[in-house]
Amino acid sequence: MASEVGGITFNAVTVIVLIGIVTYVCRFIGFWAIGFVEIGPRLRRSFELLPGCIAAASALPVAIDAGPLALLALAIAFVVMRAVRIEIVAIVAALGLIAGSRLAG
Repeated sequence: MASEVGGITFNAVTVIVLIGIVTYVCRFIGFWAIGFVEIGPRLRRSFELLPGCIAAASALPVAIDAGPLALLALAIAFVVMRAVRIEIVAIVAALGLIAGSRLAG
């Protein structure tokens, strides 16, 4: 039987640590392997677009489930990010919209 501290078992902590190690090993192998590939302009552009695609694929379903306010906050974050190119400013703008609307009722 696993020991439990603060509601988290040591087995859970072990699994989380192992998943983290496997993740970093996979990333290392990916960076090592891409060193053997000639990166042309088309592949470079794909790599540049990938973080935005991952963010959209992660955030959009959550925003759709959360409703119109979340979609508006996501749109505000997008616009602010395009305007100032500083992530924390975009995040603060979106959170400010949500916090302000909740304060207003």
